[in-house]
Amino acid sequence: DRFILFGGYQLGEVDFSDETWAYDYNANTWTQLSPSSQPSGRRLFTMVYAEGADKIVLFGGMAGNFLKEETSDELWIFDPVSDEWSQVMPDATNP
Repeated sequence: DRFILFGGYQLGEVDFSDETWAYDYNANTWTQLSPSSQPSGRRLFTMVYAEGADKIVLFGGMAGNFLKEETSDELWIFDPVSDEWSQVMPDATNP
């Protein structure tokens, strides 16, 4: 009954956001989450819900800030039950 938002940027800010937020449909409220680890601030990434696994997958993006952007090939998984991020280190070559 909620959806998760991560990262991005605000107009006028140099640094990209590394914040994770949850919106609860039933309560009509936003909550900033405090996971023990998380992706660095970034924008232009891909984030999808893997329904069968009940996880959210985040890949890539531009990390850093507007003064020094770096392409990221990181893969992160968010568990909506524990509200925790974990980085995945694939054994295969990146796409």
